[in-house]
Amino acid sequence: MEFNRRLVESGGRILLLPNVVSYYHARTSPGEFIKHNWANGVWSILPFSYSSVTPVSVRHLVPLMFVASLGGATLLSRAVPPAAWLARLIAVTYGAANAAASISVAVRGRDPRYVLVMPVVFGVLHGAYGLGAAWGVARLAWAKRRRGSALTAPGTAHARRARA
Repeated sequence: MEFNRRLVESGGRILLLPNVVSYYHARTSPGEFIKHNWANGVWSILPFSYSSVTPVSVRHLVPLMFVASLGGATLLSRAVPPAAWLARLIAVTYGAANAAASISVAVRGRDPRYVLVMPVVFGVLHGAYGLGAAWGVARLAWAKRRRGSALTAPGTAHARRARA
């Protein structure tokens, strides 16, 4: 993502070849699905440490904002009970968006069973991705506090200088 952004910003172009074939292997178990989305969330954040440009688009940060706002509102409601309405509002808003997206998938897929399955899939995807992104933020903060700087990617010039 970040390389494509830098390439386009510098006037380069991305070549798409219609005759290239690629295969996608879907995760075969719920555990693999959760682990994959957790890792995607972590790696939506860690590139901020390695890049001078914003390495992801805003849509990659939305699950983090969702998890952080829901978690923050829930914690706030423990100290200020009337603030529980905020956590409920966030949950209801997400539930409505999730239901609308699930209905859209069911209509496009012409299978009404998706209305029952997709809310769970979307909830697990966004939850795991958002929690992974929160973990990525914590890792960056910890690395910065511990080393006085951000993480260094293995094999980069910055990492080689840090080892020297």
